[in-house]
Amino acid sequence: MDLKVLLPKEHVLFGLPLDISRRELLRTLSAPLTAEGIIGDVDLFLDAVELREAEMTTQMNGGTVFPHACSPTVQRLAVTVGVAPEPGYPFDSDAAEKGRLFFLIAIPAAAPAAHLPLLTHLAGFITAKGKLEKLLQADSSAAVHKLLLAWTGK
Repeated sequence: MDLKVLLPKEHVLFGLPLDISRRELLRTLSAPLTAEGIIGDVDLFLDAVELREAEMTTQMNGGTVFPHACSPTVQRLAVTVGVAPEPGYPFDSDAAEKGRLFFLIAIPAAAPAAHLPLLTHLAGFITAKGKLEKLLQADSSAAVHKLLLAWTGK
């Protein structure tokens, strides 16, 4: 999968704040998509994300979180990436570790399965030997962006 279209550099947020509510964290991650008009009603979209999280957490081992939702307010498939500093963000209160890497995925209601290839690609990245660690050691949004775009899935 080629992330160049789905992940412009403006969609990578580095140094997420740790002292805000989960809703505000999701709003921060949604901001680039809202600014570009990809998400029309951010509160409607965030309600869908929170509902999805209530059904089953999207936090994985290693501190990677994939909050996502399908919503009629989403114009096209889009993703933002956020990196939280140590010690991480307590996204899921039941999780043993805090979230460090966030992939917020906005899915249009007209294409509810459009995100599946993207999820597969991103899961391949975080499970590839050394990729997650290298990304979490990056020192800027540009470095995170470069690492993600370089990943071919092989």
